[in-house]
Amino acid sequence: LEEIKDSDEDKIVLEDIKDWDDETIGEILDTDLSSGNSEETFEEIGSKGSIINDIQNLLKTKGVIATRKYLTEEVTKWKRAKVKIAVAGQSAAGKSAFINAIRGVVFSDEGYAEEGFGDTTMNIEEYVHPHNKQIIYCDLPGYGTTIITKYKFLEKVNMSEYDMFIIFFTSVPTTDDKWLVIQLREANIPFCFVRTKLDQDIENGKRMGKSKTAVLVDINNAIARATGAIPVLKDEQIFVISNHKPYVGDMSKLVNFMQERVPKIKCEAIMFSIPAFTEDIIESKYQNLLRRMPYTIFLHALWAVVVVNPTIIDEIRMYFRVFELDTDYATYVPGLKHHFDNTYVHKLMDDLKEKMPSFVVQLTPIYPSIQTYIIYKKYLTNLLDELKIDAHKMYKHITTTV
Repeated sequence: LEEIKDSDEDKIVLEDIKDWDDETIGEILDTDLSSGNSEETFEEIGSKGSIINDIQNLLKTKGVIATRKYLTEEVTKWKRAKVKIAVAGQSAAGKSAFINAIRGVVFSDEGYAEEGFGDTTMNIEEYVHPHNKQIIYCDLPGYGTTIITKYKFLEKVNMSEYDMFIIFFTSVPTTDDKWLVIQLREANIPFCFVRTKLDQDIENGKRMGKSKTAVLVDINNAIARATGAIPVLKDEQIFVISNHKPYVGDMSKLVNFMQERVPKIKCEAIMFSIPAFTEDIIESKYQNLLRRMPYTIFLHALWAVVVVNPTIIDEIRMYFRVFELDTDYATYVPGLKHHFDNTYVHKLMDDLKEKMPSFVVQLTPIYPSIQTYIIYKKYLTNLLDELKIDAHKMYKHITTTV
């Protein structure tokens, strides 16, 4: 029965679209082909013509089933992209605290990485992201110690397994870090340096009458002197962050660096999984969700040939999760327009269904898909805009009350 239904569905749609041209496809995508804004929207996922031509050709030559399969793969491949980040460096440099922070994990959560006990990592410890098992942060042994020598470190660590290395240090980089950089360069593995505990430094500076700016100047000057004495480290990327107050320092720059050094699909996976540490990261999350929307909406729109696709509810849940508006903390933030729970999400879905036209009276088989695309795009774009505003409100609440 499923084969008969799919066969009939493809026949109807193929007959209806065999004479489509680029202009027709453009109308379905609700895209002005001459608009600069549209070009920006498709910049990261390929040119406008590319997605239009891909969908047009698939619909004409392969039908709805093949097109849905293609779009499903495009929309969901970030979930299948395996990302493996090595967290290396000196003992007690904040590696475990970073692994917890970047995954949004606290002490009471399963998978919490033990913090603050010196050389706690004797072996490679893998920590998967609680919302995406394909993203793994690996806490590597501290190298250059009496227990883990540099050569024993190389025996334990297969560098080629990792998408990038993040190298932590306590005060300034050392000659041991120089050794690791040389190994990574030879293996052509991207890396950067991170200096943590900025919040502690700022608090200590206050007691000495120093401003935040003065503390940062002192830190950067110390790093510059140390790397100046080790030429191989001089021009490497170094980020100064706070694990416990990630909105202080270079966390946004670090996340951007991570995105730039991994393939695009892995970059998307990272951005959708990390907490909304800063306003810049919230904006990056928004832009990533916006860029994938043409694929997402067209996928859902194609289901309108038969039924309204119920899986759109998963897309709505994803928006809440990416902005962290599904967390317990969000329930305590005043002024949010949307509050996440299953009942509310189903209400959003019901609101969307009410906006759908009555397809049974339409004479053109493809008309439901066209109308569905337009309605989904308007509804989801508006919802995404409102959730971004809520995310900014929650961020401001966190940074002013914590």
